[in-house]
Amino acid sequence: MNIIRILPDSLISKIAAGEVVARPASAVKELIDNAIDAKATSIEIDIKNGGSKQITIIDNGSGMSFDDALLSISQHATSKISNEHDLENIETMGFRGEALAAIASVSKLEIETKLNDPNIIEGTMLRVEGDVIMEHRATGCPAGTKISISDLFFNTPARKKFLRSDSVELSHIANTVDTMALYYNDINFKLTNNGAKKSFYPKTNNAIDRISDVMGKEIRNSLTEFEDVGENLKIRGFLGKPDIAKANAKSIYLFLNKRPIKDRILQHALLMAYESVLTRGLYPVSVIFLEIANNLVDVNVHPTKNEVRFTNSGMVHDFIAASVRKAISKRSIPVLSPDQPTNNTTDTISPFPETFYRPARQTSVSPFSFLTPKNNSETPDCTAKTQAANNSAGTEPSFNVIDTSVKVIGQFNNSFIICEHENGQLIIVDQHAAHERLGFEFLKSQYHSGHIKQQRLLIPENIILSAKELVVIEENKELIEKSGFELEVFSGNSIVIKAVPEILGNVSLKHIFEKLADEFSDFESSSAIKDSIEKIFSVIACHRQVRAGDQLTKQELEELVKDIEKYNITHCPHGRPAVVSFDTSDIEKWFKRS
Repeated sequence: MNIIRILPDSLISKIAAGEVVARPASAVKELIDNAIDAKATSIEIDIKNGGSKQITIIDNGSGMSFDDALLSISQHATSKISNEHDLENIETMGFRGEALAAIASVSKLEIETKLNDPNIIEGTMLRVEGDVIMEHRATGCPAGTKISISDLFFNTPARKKFLRSDSVELSHIANTVDTMALYYNDINFKLTNNGAKKSFYPKTNNAIDRISDVMGKEIRNSLTEFEDVGENLKIRGFLGKPDIAKANAKSIYLFLNKRPIKDRILQHALLMAYESVLTRGLYPVSVIFLEIANNLVDVNVHPTKNEVRFTNSGMVHDFIAASVRKAISKRSIPVLSPDQPTNNTTDTISPFPETFYRPARQTSVSPFSFLTPKNNSETPDCTAKTQAANNSAGTEPSFNVIDTSVKVIGQFNNSFIICEHENGQLIIVDQHAAHERLGFEFLKSQYHSGHIKQQRLLIPENIILSAKELVVIEENKELIEKSGFELEVFSGNSIVIKAVPEILGNVSLKHIFEKLADEFSDFESSSAIKDSIEKIFSVIACHRQVRAGDQLTKQELEELVKDIEKYNITHCPHGRPAVVSFDTSDIEKWFKRS
């Protein structure tokens, strides 16, 4: 009996499709690649229901003939390579001949195409359902190509069930369009979802104009252009100043030989170059275009073509690090810590007040004493982890570890409060984690009481977000407004904030909404409202509260410790310990006195 068998072609096609098309954004990326290779100067992406229902991409490129349209859906059929030499010198976006074949095998695909030749009158229409050709005929249509994908994964339900919500899938598509638009500024890009325009980037001959369109006008003056040339290597791009740095690497865009890629070696080189001006934990806003001789890089590592392999990765790494470091050294840049605001707008004020009781925006709310329950039964339910067993590294305390028998000794490194308990324990409080939890529980308490106190802004604040961020914020607008904000979404990737939670104070609203978009982009908010609201509260609390590095007076230290004891604070909203205690016996062991 034979155990090994050859799989049927239909199953082979579906397996191959899984490597190329993981989600609607994958299909969009492949079709944009094809449009670019067809020399299109205009690419329109129209989707329905986040791409799960329909994706239509229209370009004004070279188009295809009647016969080529039919061949285009065959596996490994391509016009871009013909021999092994071509494979080692790839200069096109697509080349493997897998994209259309893979998409056709897991969707209902329709192609309308006509050669961009004034002598050609008729175009071609091709309709395919799951690898089966349903129709192939001549038709009248404009020059270029229009490809419509309906019911993606209709014949692979196991894959379809892994699709996320429409808003999440839309955000991935928006990010794909943004990324491609950053390099190809000579192409018009337009994205619409359910008939509503999500982004439009008119072509321009100025790269900084396109970067400003995609990433926000306000960063324009915070970018520095640079260029460097090495042996078989050339690098150019735009480096952001530390004051617009981000808490994650999502604003680092890397392109290699015209292709967007994700590469740890290149990212490490960039971060290494910034290490003298940017504190660990922050990531620079940067758009890097690297060109390297084709024979020194293998772009055929993965079907999605976003991973590469270098012949000499060390050389590439060192070249990028040296080039970026040289560009940075040409200007004087102050070091930015992770706790400073990460934008340079005039509205940004230090996250901690000059005087301890400075009003939060236009109100007089103490940033510490904001929890005032009538009795213990109204105390917020602060989640605490089980007390850990005693060891030399200290323990997480049980409830009420801090009480009236606690003496505040002082502050260490402007980040930790050092206390002494009358029973001989040394208690260390992470001031940011503890205060963050207080703010989080305060917002939860107000939410459950049915009203979060708001502060209306005298002058509404306009915030520019990326297309991806705007999609996520718009989708979660109702939840965000339930948490104390009032906002309105406008065209041009902008939102206007009219009111904020009273507790928030003078912090960067742009940074908060960027963080909210980041938190929600991979989170199914619609399936868990409670979790979503608490996610928003944790972002607000983290930005409003006392930071590591804030120098507090003795009165402020004692006030915070009093509230920590009153409300049984042990952990921040993210689960990090806020209070750790050491027994005298532990300390004596350190000094070998026991």
